[in-house]
Amino acid sequence: MEVLDVVVLHMQDQLEHNFKAETSLNRLLREKLLSKELELEQLEAGLASSLRTHDVLQNEIRRLQDELSCLNHKTKEMELQMMRTGLEERDQLWEEVKHSGETIIMLEHEVVSLKKKIDALDEDVLIKEGQITILKDSLGDKPFDTVYSPKSVKEFALE
Repeated sequence: MEVLDVVVLHMQDQLEHNFKAETSLNRLLREKLLSKELELEQLEAGLASSLRTHDVLQNEIRRLQDELSCLNHKTKEMELQMMRTGLEERDQLWEEVKHSGETIIMLEHEVVSLKKKIDALDEDVLIKEGQITILKDSLGDKPFDTVYSPKSVKEFALE
């Protein structure tokens, strides 16, 4: 029985050795599995954090796009207001120019009218001066005080 005992012992040793090897391998695989599970949990946590960050960034992008849209709208509104103001100022200036033009035309007509009156008055003055000259010539060299004497008035009336 010795050979059989030796074979059995050897097989038991072999089985024990295989069992220990499988147990070690099993422990090693469990540790590796736990390590991978831990790594997976960390990756999942990182992914969740990345997704939250992504959502936050998406919200920030939407907020900035909305703000940009508002700013663009305000800019266009300001440009329109400036255009309206410019047009109103232009219209007001145009009205002032038209009014000034009308005033200038009226003043030019008044100047022409006044020049005609001056010319007429100049002509009247010339006529009066001519009449005075004629009267002086008709009096001759008689002194001026004799013109108003009663005798001179009778002579003048007879002529």
